[in-house]
Amino acid sequence: MIRLPILVGSLVLASIVFLPLLPGAANACSCGTPPPEIAFDNSDGVFSGTALSLETQDDHDVVRFFVIDSWKGVTTRTAYVSTRSSGSECGYTFELGKKYVVFAADQEDIFVPGTGYPMGSHLCSGSKIYDQAEELLEWLGDPGVTPTLPTTWGRIKMQFGFRPTLP
Repeated sequence: MIRLPILVGSLVLASIVFLPLLPGAANACSCGTPPPEIAFDNSDGVFSGTALSLETQDDHDVVRFFVIDSWKGVTTRTAYVSTRSSGSECGYTFELGKKYVVFAADQEDIFVPGTGYPMGSHLCSGSKIYDQAEELLEWLGDPGVTPTLPTTWGRIKMQFGFRPTLP
């Protein structure tokens, strides 16, 4: 009977000594929110916009944004941003219909047919939900770029005998 307490005591002692030496759970992404000046300097595009659609391609989510304001690099009303699908891989979870301040960098590791190469964003890039970005928006100040809608140049040709009727 004396052997059981000695065995239990030995197991507890071994646990105390050796458990801290084991590697922790694998979490590839751990970072704090960068200061605005670092997030801005590390980004090729900084804008506020609403997430309109999301398409998953391989291990990336590509989010289409309606751009409201732009501080850097985005000059159109539509921007595409790629992020990893998993938060453990530093992917930022953009929710459709929500408004964000997005920090994104140019990338060429994913190609989306019809849109080209989207910018990339992740948990450590500095992006935030718009409603929680008061200090960030104050630091950014007035937008430096006014995004525009695409303009079509040329002539419109009537086909198939369609004639608009005027009242």
